[in-house]
Amino acid sequence: MTDFIPGMELAEGFYREVVGPLLQEHYPQLKHAGAFAGGGSDVLGFDTPDSMDHDWGPRCQVILPEGSSGQLEMEIRDFLRMNLPFEYRGFPTNFVTKPNEKRVKFLAKTDMHPVNHLIEVTQPGRFARRRIGVDAIQPLTEREWLSISQNRFLEVVEGKVFHDEVGFNDMRNRVIWYPKEVWLFMMGCIWWRFRRWERSMGHSGVVGDNLGAKVLAGRIARDLMRLAFFMEKTYAPYSKWFGSSFARLSCAPVLGPQLEELMDAESWQARDAAYARVCETIGTMHNDMGLTQPKETQTRQAGRRPFRILFCDAYARGCFSQVESKYLSGLFHRGITGNIDLITDNIDVALSASDKGKILDMFEPLEGEEVRRMLPNT
Repeated sequence: MTDFIPGMELAEGFYREVVGPLLQEHYPQLKHAGAFAGGGSDVLGFDTPDSMDHDWGPRCQVILPEGSSGQLEMEIRDFLRMNLPFEYRGFPTNFVTKPNEKRVKFLAKTDMHPVNHLIEVTQPGRFARRRIGVDAIQPLTEREWLSISQNRFLEVVEGKVFHDEVGFNDMRNRVIWYPKEVWLFMMGCIWWRFRRWERSMGHSGVVGDNLGAKVLAGRIARDLMRLAFFMEKTYAPYSKWFGSSFARLSCAPVLGPQLEELMDAESWQARDAAYARVCETIGTMHNDMGLTQPKETQTRQAGRRPFRILFCDAYARGCFSQVESKYLSGLFHRGITGNIDLITDNIDVALSASDKGKILDMFEPLEGEEVRRMLPNT
């Protein structure tokens, strides 16, 4: 087997040099899209040589027009099974599973057709439904926006589309980012969480609970990183790639070292000073967006306590004041403060939330609360 090649580069070459030409030659009238999206470190651009041990290799998606028959999908899959080369750029196009790991695919050499390829033949709506539980042909409701993990949205909007005649990019753009009110609601919810953590961190340090203060500093750092993703309108992946994705944000060169300083502090005084620097940075970022009236970016003493806080509830209320939705306001007053990622850090729950509406009941509207369908930035 040849040396490592980034999965995105491999997928694009595989489509442009092999899959696309095969379809053009044998199905010249077939409209389709060719893409590399979905789950996996290679889609996000984080794959390494270690990633080659499973679910990695020459693969892509072939997207047929919405409403295509299942018979056509099967025909295209079988055509590729019988006509793909056995290797591409030194990597097998054939995949196998282990008896006890049916969902995990491994590269395996073969010299016989049919090839067990990893080309997903699907349609725009079905592609979305498999990842986020809805087909995204219609705008999502506020309830759906909140119930779907950001990592799942990434599986739809990340990656690259090489060719599109069927509106695949149109579907992706419907979930490219949150509608404005949902966006503001969730940013407000993160700020609202800080009002508890910042006081608790300071109190723990002052009473000598250095370990507890460090835990709270880590929690604050994680939520501030989440807030930075929201400010830059970028979905955040789950914990495995969270830090790596944060490093790509424009704010990371300044905010990242400040957060490390906050978590590394060994005394409450050092932590207090580090927190002040972090707050000035994130507060300035908030004010620069111009979404609310400017807020104070300097930390102040918390009453008679010796430590300082930002009084984050002012930022939260500024965001909430821009939200007119009775449904979103109702959720907040019922204690549902955020989307599924903000409510639980249990990855199994968050990633399965969009599967057949399992978690939708958490976001059930009360009588009289209208749940609207909303496109991004509306």
